[in-house]
Amino acid sequence: MVRWFAPVLMMLSGTFVAAQERPVSVLDFGAVPGDGRADDEAIVAALRYARDRGFNEVVLPQGEYLIAAQMSYVSGVDLVGAGCGRTVLKRSAGSRGQMMFELDGTSDASLRGMTFEYSGAPEFYRAIGFRGAGSQNIVIERNCFSDRNPTGVGGDRWAVELSAEDSPSRNVTISNNEVRGRLQLTAGGGAGVSRLRLSENTVIGATANGIGLSTLSDSAVFDDIEIRDNDIRNSSSIGIFIGPDQPYADGGKFNNIRIIDNRIDGLTSRFGYGIFLRASRNGFSQVSINGNSLDGGAAEKTTAIRLTDDHGKGQRNFSGVRICQNDARRFSRGLWLENVDTAAIDGNRVDTGRPYLVEPSVNHDVRFDSAGGC
Repeated sequence: MVRWFAPVLMMLSGTFVAAQERPVSVLDFGAVPGDGRADDEAIVAALRYARDRGFNEVVLPQGEYLIAAQMSYVSGVDLVGAGCGRTVLKRSAGSRGQMMFELDGTSDASLRGMTFEYSGAPEFYRAIGFRGAGSQNIVIERNCFSDRNPTGVGGDRWAVELSAEDSPSRNVTISNNEVRGRLQLTAGGGAGVSRLRLSENTVIGATANGIGLSTLSDSAVFDDIEIRDNDIRNSSSIGIFIGPDQPYADGGKFNNIRIIDNRIDGLTSRFGYGIFLRASRNGFSQVSINGNSLDGGAAEKTTAIRLTDDHGKGQRNFSGVRICQNDARRFSRGLWLENVDTAAIDGNRVDTGRPYLVEPSVNHDVRFDSAGGC
């Protein structure tokens, strides 16, 4: 976005002219980093001021800001910190909110250069949550999400939850973030997402999924989803998961899904999966799983890549699948496919005693090592 600044005027030869301009800062609205008082009201005031006056950037200077309540984000404004470890938004120990920032119908905005510190947050907490109406043209990049005190905390917690229920979100980029401390990078899916980019993120020690995209809705549509060049280490169950949130859910439709050049290793569950796609009622079409490096850690029951209709009784399927040039090692099972109609499998290196579980009775037109298939 174009960077705007709040102008400062000075007198020159009897005329007011614009002097050196400075950005809108949360400090001008009462935020005092490190003073032990909540700063959420000041941050919201700065965002609204910038929106109302046509400025599209608010800065959070270096320091630790205490967040005691959920904040509603605004459209058209970027919130920019001084970088990970320098600008820290810390959840107050007494906070009753389930998220820091709520995006509800928000558009044309970004959050960059901050550390979100969870401070022993309860399950289902998220720093950034998409709720209500879908949001569009959103960028979340170069942030750190961490919990330095996760002891005794159970259940799922997320950096970003993509669960706008009333309408789909569009054009969302989540890139170059770092997530540590039993947190997942993404979860949810709500009414669906189109043109989602998840790239160059690092996720270490996630509870359940490193990256997740799921829904309980039967009408949600997910289209043009790219998960590329992420580094996922030591997830407890699954590196990347996409599909209905539960086996019994319908889960809508998934189209044009690309999982490319990711690195997944160190699964801590004996039943873990590197990449797991669960078929939805309306199926998956045009799925590419290419160039990923997967290491299962030699656990007893791990699977590198799983495509399954695990509750649809054979009525849910995958079509137009390409699984190519992946490197999978130290798994119990390599590629395990169910209800796949039309697939090309080529150039994979699968270092396991059971490289392919592709039963002809439940799969159709699956071609191995076919020239030009990928």
